[in-house]
Amino acid sequence: MKIVLCITLVLFLPLFAFAGPTEFSVTEIQTLENFDDYVREVRFSPLGTYFAVTVGDNTVYLYDRAFNRLWMSQGNRKNVGGKLAFSPAEKYLAFTRYKSQGDIGILDLETLQVVQALDGHPYYVSGISYSPDGGYLVSCGVEKQVIVWKWENNKFEKHQVLTEHEKPIRDIIFSPDSMFIAAAISNGTVRIWSREHGDTWKEIHNIYRHNDNVFDASFR
Repeated sequence: MKIVLCITLVLFLPLFAFAGPTEFSVTEIQTLENFDDYVREVRFSPLGTYFAVTVGDNTVYLYDRAFNRLWMSQGNRKNVGGKLAFSPAEKYLAFTRYKSQGDIGILDLETLQVVQALDGHPYYVSGISYSPDGGYLVSCGVEKQVIVWKWENNKFEKHQVLTEHEKPIRDIIFSPDSMFIAAAISNGTVRIWSREHGDTWKEIHNIYRHNDNVFDASFR
């Protein structure tokens, strides 16, 4: 028997007329269903033009703002669904596990063609993030390294590898000003790097205040 998996998108509306300003109502706006495996990750593009989904059989789906399917791709089925990151200007979608567990595909959102495959991680990529200025992509993996990719000559080049880690890295994120990178690490650590003069990244903080794995990181 086939199990139907779906995503329900909802709109949160404040009930200012009926209650305090901190209370919200929920209105369903769309349900996407009939996926063949569990939903791994969902992402809206920065301007809301696109919506992307990865599922457990390593398929990536891309939709427009009306949730019409524009594109789909399935990598090696032995690799479970990966991670997603839209470029700030909505020109590209980066997605992990394109052909292997350790690569990253770069999809041109205008032509709907994969224009680059980034190889650098020997094992699966656990997190990716575009810098808000669009100049960098950062990726992390269970092999305990962070790779900083720099956008040059209309493609990404491997710029710097940060390897000072004892455990697998679970998540990676840029700060809103593109000047800092934070990584969530399995040993309860959050590491932060700063972009220094000469366009290199230098560790400035190693926060060890957690008794268990850190799975996510975020800047405010």
